[in-house]
Amino acid sequence: MKGRLRLKSIEACEREDWSLLSWPADVTFDPATGEIHNPTGAEPVRRRFLCGSWRCRRCARWRGALDWARCASAVRARGWWLYIVLTFDPKAYGSVWEAYREAGVNWNNHLREAIRHRAGKFQYLQTWEQHRSGWPHANVILSGDQLRDWVESLGVVDGETEAAGGRARRTRFPVGFRDWLVEAAKRAGFGGVVWAEIIETANPDSVAGYLTKLARELTGAPGGAKGEQSPTMAPRKFRRIRASRGLLPKPLATSASSGKFTGTLSRTRTGDAPAPRRTTGQRRELVRANWSEVVAALEALNKPEPRTSNVQGEASASLDEAFRALADFIENDEQLRQDETMPEVPSDVLSSGDRSAPPRLWRADEF
Repeated sequence: MKGRLRLKSIEACEREDWSLLSWPADVTFDPATGEIHNPTGAEPVRRRFLCGSWRCRRCARWRGALDWARCASAVRARGWWLYIVLTFDPKAYGSVWEAYREAGVNWNNHLREAIRHRAGKFQYLQTWEQHRSGWPHANVILSGDQLRDWVESLGVVDGETEAAGGRARRTRFPVGFRDWLVEAAKRAGFGGVVWAEIIETANPDSVAGYLTKLARELTGAPGGAKGEQSPTMAPRKFRRIRASRGLLPKPLATSASSGKFTGTLSRTRTGDAPAPRRTTGQRRELVRANWSEVVAALEALNKPEPRTSNVQGEASASLDEAFRALADFIENDEQLRQDETMPEVPSDVLSSGDRSAPPRLWRADEF
């Protein structure tokens, strides 16, 4: 996908390069005898690896459906929401990545505090999209009693906006709040192009319109006026959905662990697993290969992790001891450097190279 951040797990999922190998948890391996103890007699099972990321072309719709169910539950739990759209001015940022990096600071430290100063405590749900140009924008809904009173005191007018399918739907525009939001968004680091409308259960079309847009946004389903808008150009660990603590229900459990099985991530493709159409010899060979990976994984678990040695070659008992050992090493190294005679540097090197002072070494008393 053009412009998308490259992540190994996502690329492996899309190409089906990785798989998950599982086996009964009571299987043990004796390295002395080379024997595998398998009480149940069950064979290892290889399954397709799924990354579960919203960036992945295979997992995006499934992940989006789970996220939509959580968001829809939160939206329906309240009768009044203020829906706003926040954009970025490309002239104010050096690159798209810079805008993504500043997105959280602009909202958490600036605009959210400005709204809280005027309207008291409120809850919010924030989802991020990107324009076809790659620049991000945020869809935010906010809810709170004081917020509602403040927004309606600034003036609200009835109007119409375009809904799915090109038809018009009724909505309420907070005109006074929108004027305030334009200037507040600029001060917070966002762009001056904003949108604001009221979503409330008294107007079912507004709720349905928002949830429809949210479904297309999260799942990447066709039908949107601007096509796919998932923020695939966002930096690593960027959160597409952000919300007030406790607003969203817990993520839906996709599986429950019984503790009877364990496993490992394998670089073997899923297509290499045993299939009914293969001959008996081929199936035995693949099962033997699976058991070889199981043995390698069990051996890795039995190996003790080596302790990290400090610069003196002794095991560090604490972080303080490590720092003291490092300070002693640097102090001794500096003393050796002072005792040594510096060799003469050729004149051609001095004329072409950097004649600045060598980097300063830290003394032991400066730690």
